[in-house]
Amino acid sequence: MYLGRLVEIAPAPELFGNPNHPYTQALLANVPRLEARKSRFSPITGEIPSPLGPPSGCHFHRAAHSP
Repeated sequence: MYLGRLVEIAPAPELFGNPNHPYTQALLANVPRLEARKSRFSPITGEIPSPLGPPSGCHFHRAAHSP
């Protein structure tokens, strides 16, 4: 979910094995892993749109592509 909206729905093996939405990809890329003890957190760049006045279309597209 992003800003209260579902961004991707798939069976668990498909979702974890091949996520399609950039937000899902970013979330899964930052899941803590035992084998990667010294990994760095990679924040998503951009600005979070206002949930009171979200952009049209996918709410995530403005956050992911903002300077």
